[in-house]
Amino acid sequence: MRIRDSPHVAPLAPLAVAMLLLTVIACGQSLGADLASRAPDWSGLSELQRSILAPVASDWDRLPDYQRRRLLAAANLYPRLEPDRQRRFSARLQQWSRLSAEDRNRARQRFQEWQALPPSARLEIGHRWHQWAEANGEERAGEALK
Repeated sequence: MRIRDSPHVAPLAPLAVAMLLLTVIACGQSLGADLASRAPDWSGLSELQRSILAPVASDWDRLPDYQRRRLLAAANLYPRLEPDRQRRFSARLQQWSRLSAEDRNRARQRFQEWQALPPSARLEIGHRWHQWAEANGEERAGEALK
C-alpha cells in the first residue's frame, strides 16, 4: 500500500491543500503590504521632510527603499530631538551625502564589523579612542560616545 492510499493520510489531503492555499494568500497579502509601504519618491515627501533630508535630495530617488524608509523614519523623529541632536543629525547627514558610493559601502562594512564585536571590546576601543581624542585636542570626543 502506498502512503497516499493510506486511510490515515487521505482525510488530511484537503487540510494540506487548504493550509497551502492559506500560506500562499498570506504571502501575497504580506507582499502587497510591503509594496504599499514603500517610501515615497522625493516629490511625495512633505515640505518638512524635504527640508530635513535636503542633503540627500539628489540621491533620494536612487536610494534603495530600505534606506529611504530609515531616513524617513529619522526625519519623522527629527522635530522631537533636542536642538543639539538635531544639529548633530544634520551634520552627519551632510557628511554622509558627500561620501562616494564606495566610501559609504566601506562605512557600512566597518559598522557591521563594529556591531559584531563583543560589548567589552567595543567599550575598550571607545575608551582608547576617547583618551586619544582628549590627548589630541578633539573637543567633542565624549559626545560621540553618547
